[in-house]
Amino acid sequence: MDDRATALPYARDPRERWLHDLRNAVNAVGVTVALGRRMLDRGDGESAADVLAHTEDAWAHCRELLAVAPEVIGLRRQPHDDPVQ
Repeated sequence: MDDRATALPYARDPRERWLHDLRNAVNAVGVTVALGRRMLDRGDGESAADVLAHTEDAWAHCRELLAVAPEVIGLRRQPHDDPVQ
């Protein structure tokens, strides 16, 4: 995480930080998908593949954040919340 985030007013509240991080990750997914689509439309498949790799990273970050959501926002975990092994 960026050190500048600790200077933000919500830095003391883990729920606000979590929400901020989730919003950033979701926005990154949206932006990189749109950029990848434009590159594909222009016939630049190699660049699109590079951009879509960033999309996968942002998506993975969203999954990581959502995995800890119950603890961060104070909800009790439900049996269906546990990942299937």
